[in-house]
Amino acid sequence: MDGKNGFMSSDVACLREKMHLLEKIPDLSKTLGLEARRYVVANHSLARFERKWAGILVLAVKRYEHSGHE
Repeated sequence: MDGKNGFMSSDVACLREKMHLLEKIPDLSKTLGLEARRYVVANHSLARFERKWAGILVLAVKRYEHSGHE
């Protein structure tokens, strides 16, 4: 999320300003980095990926079985 775990903008000048801000405030860089890591671990962990993938495989097998190809 913009400002919480990084910065997002399609405006190059805005992003340049944010980069300078990060250079001036090292603690902000550290905080944003830690929040970004927390977000990735919570939302894109290997365990979550495995659960979703297993669910997709179960659904695929059920669809295949119901299609008459048993």
